[in-house]
Amino acid sequence: MSNPFLLDDDTGFGILPPASNPAPKPAARDPSSSKSGSKSSSRADSGHRLAPDEAPSDEKKSLLGAGSDSSAPGSALHDPPPEITAVNNDAQSGGARRRTTSWIFSLLFWQQYFDVDTEDVAVRIKNAIISPMSGTFSDVIGDNPDLWGPFWVCATLIFINALGTKYADYLTHDDSEGDFTFDVTRVSFGVGMFYGYAFCVPAGLWFILRCFGGVNTGLASLLCLYGYSLMVYVPMGILCLAPNQSLRWFAFLPSMAISSAFLFFNVRGVVAESPKGLAFTTPFMGCVVGAHACFGLLLKLYWIS
Repeated sequence: MSNPFLLDDDTGFGILPPASNPAPKPAARDPSSSKSGSKSSSRADSGHRLAPDEAPSDEKKSLLGAGSDSSAPGSALHDPPPEITAVNNDAQSGGARRRTTSWIFSLLFWQQYFDVDTEDVAVRIKNAIISPMSGTFSDVIGDNPDLWGPFWVCATLIFINALGTKYADYLTHDDSEGDFTFDVTRVSFGVGMFYGYAFCVPAGLWFILRCFGGVNTGLASLLCLYGYSLMVYVPMGILCLAPNQSLRWFAFLPSMAISSAFLFFNVRGVVAESPKGLAFTTPFMGCVVGAHACFGLLLKLYWIS
């Protein structure tokens, strides 16, 4: 009696013969092979399956996954998943950087936004200061916007403006007016002013563009853009150490013009990517440049006075 759980055409993990093709007629058996045939039949009847060494050549091929023919349907069982294949291809060809989707409160998530070297930062600073009207900052950062530059640009501005400008006041201080005092609240105000503008304003801009303008842009790209737009105020703050108001205004006005032009040409390129955003480009860009001008005036009147 044959095993009811063992199919006659079962070949392990190999390919089952197509159902549409009729089964070939069994060839006439040689009398000399009757003993071996009966031996195999007895093994099948007892539920014993052939070992790989004892299996015919066709069955061996099926047990190994239909050989090396990757076009056969059975080879899909041995192919790696598509995502692993894509990762391997990127690693072999030195492909584009891949973004992780880790938890937002994990270090792995934020590490990808600080993955820059000195050359990357230098090229981005050069684009922001030397060629602000090129509008090519998105091409410079590519698919690797960073938060390293914006973070340290704001930290440098807080240090220069909080300590540097007060140092200029110290040089012109008259001892007859009493002891010179430093207002520590200026530091806390500077933290809220610089980091608030560099991170909150582009976040609001991103929300408006995504929800109302239909612009498919990344939040990290806008944060990176706004952060590097403030870089031009670093050399301005150094020049403003001199206790001369004419020199301070001479350093401030070109710096604000360069920073505003850098924002205008790069944000306009982002807004124009969508037909819906293109419809309100002019009033929207007026608000962007106006907000940046107000930030510059607050910087001059409060810090560099």
